[in-house]
Amino acid sequence: MKKYIEISNEVVALAKTTGKHVDGSVFYDELTGKLTFRAYRRKPRVRLRDRLICALPDGGLYESIQRFKLRISVDKRIGVVRTKQLMTDETQFATEQLVLQNN
Repeated sequence: MKKYIEISNEVVALAKTTGKHVDGSVFYDELTGKLTFRAYRRKPRVRLRDRLICALPDGGLYESIQRFKLRISVDKRIGVVRTKQLMTDETQFATEQLVLQNN
């Protein structure tokens, strides 16, 4: 038994541009007497990029909508003691820059 599903040109174009699948629902349309597929019209998620407050030698201090983010990347080969000191120094510098910016 073969069943045909009516798919609009808009859904076919959406499947070609976005990828392999389109989210939606299949239902029986009483007016046409056919199975019909209707794609969900979801808005794309837009994420604002974090704003750079100050650049550090090994990372940076960023501001998002709800948080301040401190990112530091240190090479393991320099040792634990130097890593701790470097992270402490960069944290202190970043907090000073944050205070200076808000005044």
